[in-house]
Amino acid sequence: MSRNRAFTLIELLVVIAIIAILAAILFPVFAQAKVAAKGAASLSNAKQMTTASIIYSADYDDVQILVGFADATATAYGIRPWTSTMMPYMKSLQLYADPLTTFRNPGFGDPNNAYLYAPQFTYAWQVHSPAIYYGGPTMVWSPLSQTGLAQPADTIFMMSKRSGFVGPEWWWGSANFVIITSFSNGVPHCPGGGYTGKNPNSLCGPGMLSWGVGSISGETGVNEVEGHLTGGTTVRKAGQSVVTFADGHAKTMSPGRIAAGTNYVKTQNQSATAITDITKYMWDAD
Repeated sequence: MSRNRAFTLIELLVVIAIIAILAAILFPVFAQAKVAAKGAASLSNAKQMTTASIIYSADYDDVQILVGFADATATAYGIRPWTSTMMPYMKSLQLYADPLTTFRNPGFGDPNNAYLYAPQFTYAWQVHSPAIYYGGPTMVWSPLSQTGLAQPADTIFMMSKRSGFVGPEWWWGSANFVIITSFSNGVPHCPGGGYTGKNPNSLCGPGMLSWGVGSISGETGVNEVEGHLTGGTTVRKAGQSVVTFADGHAKTMSPGRIAAGTNYVKTQNQSATAITDITKYMWDAD
C-alpha cells in the first residue's frame, strides 16, 4: 500500500527559491509593461487634444484655438484658457492629465478647475496663438490659420509639462491685459523677447528662456525630470517628452531633438541658447 509523502524542508526551500527567482524576473517585466501602457495613454491623450484643435479650426474658419480670453462667466478667475475652449471637442477633463505621473491639484479647489487651469500638457501658443505686443498695455492675441502653417508636420503644437505647477495657464500681466502663459511651456529660444516666424513682434512669455542652466523664479527647485533645464517641458519616460505636431501626429522626443535647430546644451547657461539652423527649428510657423 502506497503512502503520501510530505515535502521535506529542503524541497520546500527549493520550491520557494524557484518562485522567488521567477518573481524577481517577472516583476520588472510587469513594471515595464505598466510604464509602457501609461506611456501609450499619455501619447494618446496628447494626440486627442491636438486632433480636437484641428477639428475646432475646421469649425471656426481655419483659425487656431485662442490661447485664452477674459470672460466674467468663467468658473474660475474670470478667464477661459485654451483648455476651456477645447473642451467641447474633448468631452473628458481627464484627457488633460498625463498618465505617466500623478495628477495634482495645486490649490484650485474644484478638481474640474484644476484640470482646466493646471493641465499636464501645454499648448505652444507662442507659435499658434502669439501675443502681438504694440507697446504699453496694448497686446493682441492673434491665432494663426491652421492651413497657413508652412510645415505642420514639423511644427510643435503641444508637449508634456510639469505636473501640479502652482501657477495656472495664465498670468496677470497688468490691470489692462492678461498674458496667457505658463512657466511650463517654454520654447528653446525666444530671440530678444520677440518671436521668429509669422508674427515677428510676438511677445514670448516670462518662462521662455529656461532651456539650459539658470531658471526663472517660478521654476526654482524643479528637478530635471520636471523641466528645470527644458523650460518646464517634462522629461519622463526613458528621457523622452510627449510632443504633438500641428498635423496631428504625436511621438516621444528627447530634449535635444525638441530643441533641434538651436545650440541648446543642458550644461550651458540659458542665455547662450540661440537658433543656429532655422530649417530644423520646430517652434516656428514658417
